[in-house]
Amino acid sequence: NVSFPGIGIFALSRQQLPISHHPVKYIVSQKPVFQLSHSLACRFDLKWARIHYEVTLPERELNLSCIAVKCQTERTKVISTMNELITFVEQRLHAKENVEVPISGVGVLRIFGEDYKMEFNKQFLQEVTMNDVVHVVKNA
Repeated sequence: NVSFPGIGIFALSRQQLPISHHPVKYIVSQKPVFQLSHSLACRFDLKWARIHYEVTLPERELNLSCIAVKCQTERTKVISTMNELITFVEQRLHAKENVEVPISGVGVLRIFGEDYKMEFNKQFLQEVTMNDVVHVVKNA
């Protein structure tokens, strides 16, 4: 789970349905979800509902140092860019305009009117989605 400060949280929603006890077997389904920041939703009267998902991974903030290294730039520039992005989103929402935030390799966050939607790229979905995968727990 990755927290995008001021914007929201990306997570993997995983459901396990037990189908056998000896050996222990589960059917596992996993898909990406995006939860808009509650404070952002409250400030701009956006529709917001908590998405319930099983937490299988610890929540981490977006690693700006890692982004700086990958982009071969200074961390302060990455921080400045992130702050500008958040300011841009807030200005558009304050002006009651639609917002699109492309996230490379993941998808596009669209905020329109009171609603929002995260549209994940097909390739990203294929990489992280699991549909009805049988998982066997050995030595249980």
